[in-house]
Amino acid sequence: MEKKCRLGCSAKIDSDARSQIKSDYYSLLASAQDAHLFSSLVCSDPKQVVANSERHRLIAVKYTVCVRGLTETICKKAFTNLYGIS
Repeated sequence: MEKKCRLGCSAKIDSDARSQIKSDYYSLLASAQDAHLFSSLVCSDPKQVVANSERHRLIAVKYTVCVRGLTETICKKAFTNLYGIS
């Protein structure tokens, strides 16, 4: 999460919070890890729909993480890097 993104993810999550999130996540069982990841995704309808597009996006996904009791929205790349998933 070193590179800057439009959401400013590196500024939202400092290294102490990042290590705490990782240790909490890896202390869970595999099924609980899956449940945690799915609860961190917020799905909604897309804000814009292109009329003449061949493939329309059906959902928009926001990736969230709880940092010191506050829910922060982060980008997909920061989310996957934080939890070590692909």
